[in-house]
Amino acid sequence: MDATQLDRAELERLGVYEPDAPDAEDRLRLVAYLLDRGASPDDLVRARRSGGLGALALELALRGDEPVPFERARESAGLDPEAASALWRALGFPEPDAGLPLSPIEAEAMRTLAGAGGSLFGRPATVGLARVIGAGAARLSDAIVEAVRVQVEVPRVRAGVEYSKVVAEYCELAQTQLDAFVEIFEAAFRRHLVMVASAGWSFDEEASAARHDLTVCFVDMEGYTALSRTLSGRELAELVSRFETIVTDVVSRHGARLIKLIGDAAMIVCEDPRAGCALALETVERFDDDPDLPAVRAGLANGPVMALRGDYFGEVVNLASRLAGAGQPSSATVDDAVRRLAGDAFEFAALPPTELKGLARPPAAYRLLAAGAERGPERTTGSP
Repeated sequence: MDATQLDRAELERLGVYEPDAPDAEDRLRLVAYLLDRGASPDDLVRARRSGGLGALALELALRGDEPVPFERARESAGLDPEAASALWRALGFPEPDAGLPLSPIEAEAMRTLAGAGGSLFGRPATVGLARVIGAGAARLSDAIVEAVRVQVEVPRVRAGVEYSKVVAEYCELAQTQLDAFVEIFEAAFRRHLVMVASAGWSFDEEASAARHDLTVCFVDMEGYTALSRTLSGRELAELVSRFETIVTDVVSRHGARLIKLIGDAAMIVCEDPRAGCALALETVERFDDDPDLPAVRAGLANGPVMALRGDYFGEVVNLASRLAGAGQPSSATVDDAVRRLAGDAFEFAALPPTELKGLARPPAAYRLLAAGAERGPERTTGSP
């Protein structure tokens, strides 16, 4: 079907065409492109209500020629309607209807997850795993789409290229390049899997979660809230990007793992407290050396943490976060466990007792000063 088979009055009734709009003719070309690739009138209406016709074009490009209705995929996976909906929502998608078209790859993924739930992990753990997969895929998708829009789509549109042509270009790009991005993700995933598996661990008392003895480090950017009110959107995006770039680079150099980035903050874990101290000092120094960047504060604590679905929880995590928040700009604050385990590799200065939110009593806290090799003869190390 093409746009000539749906008259303009019908397209107007569907809400996908406005004859008086400045881009009316280009809109017709985009509709024709969508219909030529298998879009139905219902697809057009759904796209108008949700992501727009450009998003529908991408969906059609990735869906393939033989979409599988959700109901059929559910039955093939051996899931009842409630279980299938729970799994789909855990992946981060809206409540599905029976006729929702899935690509063959999506249908196969549902069967694989259902099989894992029945024979390997159990249903609750599989739903939790689906949440992690969905969150990771959503973040990766955000990054790719944002890059394409900023670096490709917007410049093309501003240069006068018709939107229908831009849509066709990025759909072709998705069809030809997506597999390469998936392969990159798979390669990184395999390497990270080995790194995580090599870390020491044990079980909690109920054997319900893995437990690790780790050094947890939080890095916070000073004055971010105030900056977010004064910087332009581009300036704020550049600031966050530079923060993430520096943190990621330093974390990798010291063999640590970046658990999550939260706008102006980062959560990092490492096996060796000395590596945690070194990366904290280097991070602070990197930001101090750049006059265009705000200072950062780091907080470190060591001890047992609970691992759950790619994140870490427990008192040690809370303490590291609170120490970062209570520290001075351009400084790293550590708990007594980090100080003791780092030994004489670093210098520390005791800090006065400070009430920290959520903690019953002020913990012993120290300012991390310098690596031991940089120590002057008149200074002391270890317990202040």
